[in-house]
Amino acid sequence: MWTPVYAVFLLVLVLYLFSLMGLFSKQMGKIGYLGAIGFVLAIAGTALLIGAGAFDGFVTPALAASSSTVGLLSLDSALMTAVLPLFMVAGITFLIGNVLFGLAIFLAKVLPKWTGVLLIISAPILGLSPLMPAEARMAGSVVFGLTNIWLGWVLLKNKQ
Repeated sequence: MWTPVYAVFLLVLVLYLFSLMGLFSKQMGKIGYLGAIGFVLAIAGTALLIGAGAFDGFVTPALAASSSTVGLLSLDSALMTAVLPLFMVAGITFLIGNVLFGLAIFLAKVLPKWTGVLLIISAPILGLSPLMPAEARMAGSVVFGLTNIWLGWVLLKNKQ
């Protein structure tokens, strides 16, 4: 189930990139520098998470499948030493960007302010997900996903 779950995760992240563009354009005149910085960091963090997710979802299982390559997944291997900083930057950039963007949504009052609060709550869970227990990751993913469905619904309902 590992690879199919990651395939869905990657699809969600790609769709979220488009969602961010719509959310930004809907509030562009009201979110100020805070929202613009959050938007840029959320885009960058999401794009970086796509790379990290593709590695974890597709490369990791292939390396783990063979006794001759499983050692590459050791935290002190050259491969992991190279990719772990990227994964950390991706998570932290995603976290900061979405927290700032959520705060901008809350303050701008163009979209429902609770959606901003829910982004502020769920983004750190997803950005720091490797450090979180599975239950927290699942809860954060559900909250983040439902928040984006809510935001998408608001955008579609109020299309101008």
